[in-house]
Amino acid sequence: MLPCPRCNVRMKRGLVAGGVAWSCPRCDGRTATLSLLRKVLEPATVQEIWTRAGAPDAQEGVRCPSCLKGMRGVLLRVPDGYQELDICQPCTFVWFDAHEYTAMPQLEARGAAADPLLGPVRSPQAIEAVARSKLASLHAKQDSTRATPDAGWKWLPGLMGMPVEFDRSEPASVPVATWVLVGLVSIVSVLSFGDIDAIADRFGFRPSDPWRLGGLTALTAFFLHAGWMHLIGNMYFLWTFGDNSEDVLGLGRYLLLLLLATLAGSILHGLVTTEPSVVAVGASGGISGLIGYYALRFPTMRIGMLFFFIWWLRLNTRVAFALWVGMQLFGAFVVEDNVAYMAHLGGAVVGVAFFALEKLGVWTPSGSVAAQRETRYAGRSDRYEGGAVHSDRYSSRANRK
Repeated sequence: MLPCPRCNVRMKRGLVAGGVAWSCPRCDGRTATLSLLRKVLEPATVQEIWTRAGAPDAQEGVRCPSCLKGMRGVLLRVPDGYQELDICQPCTFVWFDAHEYTAMPQLEARGAAADPLLGPVRSPQAIEAVARSKLASLHAKQDSTRATPDAGWKWLPGLMGMPVEFDRSEPASVPVATWVLVGLVSIVSVLSFGDIDAIADRFGFRPSDPWRLGGLTALTAFFLHAGWMHLIGNMYFLWTFGDNSEDVLGLGRYLLLLLLATLAGSILHGLVTTEPSVVAVGASGGISGLIGYYALRFPTMRIGMLFFFIWWLRLNTRVAFALWVGMQLFGAFVVEDNVAYMAHLGGAVVGVAFFALEKLGVWTPSGSVAAQRETRYAGRSDRYEGGAVHSDRYSSRANRK
């Protein structure tokens, strides 16, 4: 049976007009192929759905219940206004949220008992939940042209040269792991500031001696930072990327991504550094894995950079990620400082790999309905912070990641 792309529960299968359609018993969603819809909807409506799905500005929608890849979100004009639908071009499946199908121009009236696309009338709570979702989506689209971020405090990181999210979208689940990591790394780093040279020399990652402490220094370096700005910058990015990534990936895969990205960053830095005896500290290798994953997982979301202290430049995450990768390559091969740029790139590769595995169907995202919905709408600035992970020069000769 096909899973509901909203609730991830098994949908009910039914016959209509000589074809098969599916309905979700929990959220009232419906799905059917274009060939079936041509038998029950006005031909012009079906043709418009297919045409708009191929438009270059079509947004990424929910996951197709058949191939589990992202569908194309389209805005369709109907007699009562507009409806936002999702269509998978390879599978030709069209997804209707609750009551969207009833708004479509139909060839003939069909009763709920005869047409499984309509299904039974659900509870007021289910109807209210879908209405809230639609209202939030409409608000998001209205806010997509916002000239400034949605909260005044975001001017502060903007003035510090860091990118910000334009419209915050709360994760549906509590990001416990992200909160714990931010708190733990902050406490360890602050306590180490009193004797950072000696502590970094013992627990930082030294490429010339990677097996110190049984090889654990590739991980312990994650918890150490060279100074306040190094710590604040990295924790800002971890906090910003972490909550939604944790919501979508689930606790286990989220921690695995951070672990592997941290290791990959340390290994790549160790392979290419010209100063193998200098220790490297910082969490940005692992955080760069979140950057790579988030930029690809939420491609229509927007981040902003403040220019000349007054003008915000907004970019979608994939454009910002491409610029970020370019900055890391430039830093690695042109700039002479103590920033471990290759550690950033090594971590980012892991994030990209996690996204690729997800797209290939190796696993199904454990994120909630809200997390899947956020991928769909361009107005929600779910986070990819497109700038470089903050890495100022360490006061001694330690490299910062």
